[in-house]
Amino acid sequence: MATPGTMLSTTWTQVDSTSLSDFSTALTDNITGNQVVLWLLGQKGGIVTKQGKTIVQQLMIEDAASAEWFSRYDPLNMTRVEAATSAEYAWKQLAGTAQISGFEKFQNGGPNGMIDLWDALGQQLAITLRKRVNTALPADGSANGGKQLIGWQTAIPFDPTNDTYGTLPSASNPNWRNFYCVSATTGELALSGTATSGPDAGDPTNGVTNLFNGLREGNIACSVGGMDSLDVVVMTKKLYLTMLRGLEDKERIVREVTTVDQAMANAGFKNVVYMGTPHTWDEDMQPNTNAAGSATAGQGCVGLNLDYAKLVFGEGYEFTFSDPVSPDNQDVTSIKCLTIAQWIMSNRRRHFRINFEYTP
Repeated sequence: MATPGTMLSTTWTQVDSTSLSDFSTALTDNITGNQVVLWLLGQKGGIVTKQGKTIVQQLMIEDAASAEWFSRYDPLNMTRVEAATSAEYAWKQLAGTAQISGFEKFQNGGPNGMIDLWDALGQQLAITLRKRVNTALPADGSANGGKQLIGWQTAIPFDPTNDTYGTLPSASNPNWRNFYCVSATTGELALSGTATSGPDAGDPTNGVTNLFNGLREGNIACSVGGMDSLDVVVMTKKLYLTMLRGLEDKERIVREVTTVDQAMANAGFKNVVYMGTPHTWDEDMQPNTNAAGSATAGQGCVGLNLDYAKLVFGEGYEFTFSDPVSPDNQDVTSIKCLTIAQWIMSNRRRHFRINFEYTP
């Protein structure tokens, strides 16, 4: 005869292992399918796993100095430049926990009850961790005392002429700078609003020209002969509304349908194609303020070439659930969901940042 409590413990162990394993896989899928940039990265194979003390990404940011035209017996240029350098990125850790008391185990003693309880806990962790990743991407990595994943405000800054990213200083590496577009006065391209009442109150209806000027410059600056071009432009909702109004006014702009555009639409991401690039918005896009004149103000907009960007997970820590543990002094079972990850880039020149001053 089984010792009292043995069957309950065994059943809970089985539920732990099967349910948590399923949630780990589902959570990774939900993360990469919930944010348009991560979804596109997944389509392009840009969600990868690595090991090591840090993430080291090899770069080629300088041309070969020895390449010269010559004639007949001219000596060849033997100037040597390092073929490649590297950017180094620190890992960032994300975790969530869930606890079940012994009394909750008792109340959910039947198999269906236990599965339903784990399902609720797993969904809670999934939603929360997904939000944490989504809000980290457009940010600068300073949250939680700098423990957050380093996002686009640092990777694709407002002014990259004197920053350090991936341990490389851009001041001494001009090719390690993203494109940025500013005005000569406030630094940001201005959007002005005129509507004072009704559903359009405060919307930047007069900023369409500046918006399209910036988008046009960014798209062209980040392409090479129109071939190596952007995958997506992400902006705040206010900028996207301004763009839609501009498209309605500028009938000569064709809202073409591309393969990527159609795939994004089928996946549930709304977008408008301009200059061959899908343009969309994200609720978490930063900066998202009505202030102006600084690197952290205005309405943010980034252009991304995902051939040169990745979301790297630590191998074995792709939203991995720990084994359940119980402390000696509590009738509680606790589990952890652990992630080690970082956003990295290998060619900043193929990305752009524009902040738009918003004046309601």
